[in-house]
Amino acid sequence: MSKFEPSDAWMFLSVAYSAKDVLATLDDFYAAADHINCAIPTNAEIEGGINRLATAGLVQVQDDHFILTDAGRKIFESVSCQTPYPRMQPQLVLEHLRNGRFADTAHPHWELSPETSDAAFGRYSKRMRDALRKIRG
Repeated sequence: MSKFEPSDAWMFLSVAYSAKDVLATLDDFYAAADHINCAIPTNAEIEGGINRLATAGLVQVQDDHFILTDAGRKIFESVSCQTPYPRMQPQLVLEHLRNGRFADTAHPHWELSPETSDAAFGRYSKRMRDALRKIRG
């Protein structure tokens, strides 16, 4: 049985698309998650997924910022070569997660507080509202 949840693929891709080569903020993470799945993940999905991915050595967490590790980037590059479309990639990532052999990496358990989540989601929402206003003229 896999130690990963299906939503972990979504969390992985949200880090991949929001981080690029720099640490991603939580509001950038929300933007990527919304783009990939047309939905906002729950705090439990984010916290659980990030911790499972960090334990597998695929994601690095610093405070409330994320980035892929070298191992995570290899998976993302492989998936991106199979399809460039973010909405088609979660299933491919999930296959990598379920079929891969990952050594448990020690990392401090990361917790997403409701206050941090609400603040980041508020920044993301404001950014999207501002973008929609510009589009509408």
